[in-house]
Amino acid sequence: MDKKNPKQGKLAVVVPHSGQPTETFIRRYCEQLAPGNTVLVHFYHGADAWVPDCPTFFLQDAFFGSAKLARVYRAMQKTLGIGSLFGDPYTADCLLRFFQRENVSVVFSQYLVTAWNIHRVVRRAGLQHVVRGHGFDVSSCLDNPIWRKRYLDMQDVDAIVVPSPFQLERLRSLGLQNVPIHAIPCGIDIPQDIPVKSQPKNLVEFFFVGRLVPKKAPLLLVEAFLMAAEKNPNIRLAMGGDGPLASGLRDFLKGHPLRDRVHLLGRLDHSDVLKRMAASDVYIQHSVTDSETGDQEGAPVAIMEAMANGLPIVSTRHSGIPFLVKDGQSGLLSNESDVQAMAQNISKLAGNWELRVQMGRSALLRAKDFSWESEKKEMQKILQN
Repeated sequence: MDKKNPKQGKLAVVVPHSGQPTETFIRRYCEQLAPGNTVLVHFYHGADAWVPDCPTFFLQDAFFGSAKLARVYRAMQKTLGIGSLFGDPYTADCLLRFFQRENVSVVFSQYLVTAWNIHRVVRRAGLQHVVRGHGFDVSSCLDNPIWRKRYLDMQDVDAIVVPSPFQLERLRSLGLQNVPIHAIPCGIDIPQDIPVKSQPKNLVEFFFVGRLVPKKAPLLLVEAFLMAAEKNPNIRLAMGGDGPLASGLRDFLKGHPLRDRVHLLGRLDHSDVLKRMAASDVYIQHSVTDSETGDQEGAPVAIMEAMANGLPIVSTRHSGIPFLVKDGQSGLLSNESDVQAMAQNISKLAGNWELRVQMGRSALLRAKDFSWESEKKEMQKILQN
């Protein structure tokens, strides 16, 4: 099959997992990049996750011939560490036939690790292959010599898209010199009506949302906030999200004299996140490189959404964050793990309403560069080349 114009054939969105609550971009890609002309290929699908309204190829079902056996295999994967089936010859042939039956012309793989697993099948089919990098695949995987070699085997993909120039330079330094690489963050919705904070408030609300995992460093964030709270009795912090570090965070707060200044909200629906942002004064996030795995952020969507709600940002000089947040203009950045510097930045915004308003306006203006409509236009252009 020769490469075709996407207008003539279908777009195949390929993902390791579909319906993940934190991966709303998958649903957008399936529904809005090529409406009514899209198929989904996925390896795992959660029982309570979103089900796409399009033709779907489930790799595990293809291999086992039944969803029941596939569920047994997934359980074995978790307990025994069994690898992926992407490279299985029978499954690869089934996927090839699916591409041909559905008249697929462009394959849009999410994560470089997923792209490597199916790249040979895509090339056998003669299809265009565009790859979207996100977080771990363009951070911790680059520290793994096996994955570095595998990435270099993909010099012939048609394009790679990453969240920011930071990841672009990392892939170039790896040796991917001949592949077109584009730095485009995942697009966000820009609210129609931004709440106008027309006068100072007695209470300054800080907000964070995200998985409580090492690269988000929630404990460092709370330490910095409570250090600032000792000098600023008018500040409060609400934290949305859950994860493996949640219990340690709760234990830390139990013994702190200012624990009432921090409210742990648990996991929030996206609509609740946006309501919280609209009602808050500052968004705060202390991202770091995971010291054990090397995992890093891409270009955090939560930061972009907060900016789109007119919030100034307090964060760190980490990965793609300085690309999003202009230090001193739309927010204040400190070095990773520098709790004292972050506390100073919190205090600076806590005590200066005019600065919060000024930076919030700059943040909103910057966020418009990261709209979903902007990303969609760029992605459609790349997918049609």
